[in-house]
Amino acid sequence: MTDEEIAAAALAVDPDRSNIIVCVGTKGSGKSEVGRVIFDSWPYDRAVIDVTGDAKPTDPHTRAMITPWPATLPEADPKVDGGGRVTAWLRVDSRSATYEEDQDQALALGLYPRHRNTLIWVDEYAAMATAARIPPNLRLALQSSRHYSLTLVLCFPRPKYVPVLTIAQADKIFVFRTPNKSDRETLADNAGYPFPEFERAYHDTMARDPHAFLLWDSRQRRLLSCPPLPITQTHGPRA
Repeated sequence: MTDEEIAAAALAVDPDRSNIIVCVGTKGSGKSEVGRVIFDSWPYDRAVIDVTGDAKPTDPHTRAMITPWPATLPEADPKVDGGGRVTAWLRVDSRSATYEEDQDQALALGLYPRHRNTLIWVDEYAAMATAARIPPNLRLALQSSRHYSLTLVLCFPRPKYVPVLTIAQADKIFVFRTPNKSDRETLADNAGYPFPEFERAYHDTMARDPHAFLLWDSRQRRLLSCPPLPITQTHGPRA
């Protein structure tokens, strides 16, 4: 396969089944690019939970939403949404006294109604949960996403500090530059992959290019070394 074919295969996600996609790496290494490409290619309802203001979808029909959230995503309206899906920008205010609860309630919009294939992209996942604290809707999503037609795309820099379920339940893990050895050990241990082999593959991949990445596909039990993604835009409009 060519480098372009390898990158395209890495980004391929079946929208007709539930997926948990994890993207880890330092700032600027490429994890948000993966999130945006998967988000942009998703054919059904989709929403991004944004705590920094720089993950706004580029879709001109995006619905900007703030708290209080509705109980579910609204049904698509061709006059408003420009097609048969809803694209929502869930802008969370980090100054709010209910900041953590607001993020978890935003995630609930992807859980209900259960029959709609919905993607939720969390570009700052570490702000939503820690290894010691898993909010209730997130716990439900990680444990039972397939029962709710939900796909999660979770981006964060430090695997060591997020719930272990995040790694253990992931269908695909994109590993960009992750300099802390303990973070790499966390990835390998919770993915069920021998750490010495993982470590060797990681360093070989980083030596190829600073934006190359490892891909762990848990369904196929394969660890792949992938070339940099041919993507230039990291973020949407900031607001």
